[in-house]
Amino acid sequence: MNQKISRKEQIANWWKIEGKIECIGALILLIVVIAFWDNVFVEAGALLFASLWCLGKIYFRKDQWTFLLFVAAMLFLQGMSILFEHLKS
Repeated sequence: MNQKISRKEQIANWWKIEGKIECIGALILLIVVIAFWDNVFVEAGALLFASLWCLGKIYFRKDQWTFLLFVAAMLFLQGMSILFEHLKS
């Protein structure tokens, strides 16, 4: 009884919850980045937000948790290093 789901059904299932959350999060991040383009805190905050987004994505993509956790860790480290470099200077 393992039936293949059509591409249209896959997109419809994605859009129900996960797609709406992703689009709203991306829109908020885009607005903030455009509004405060050259601010160090916004750059670091965007990376930290993307890190949290990857961690939240693990809930929906349990089969890709290792990759998402790795990407989240790398984005978090990059954001924190930007903040620490700014605080040093």
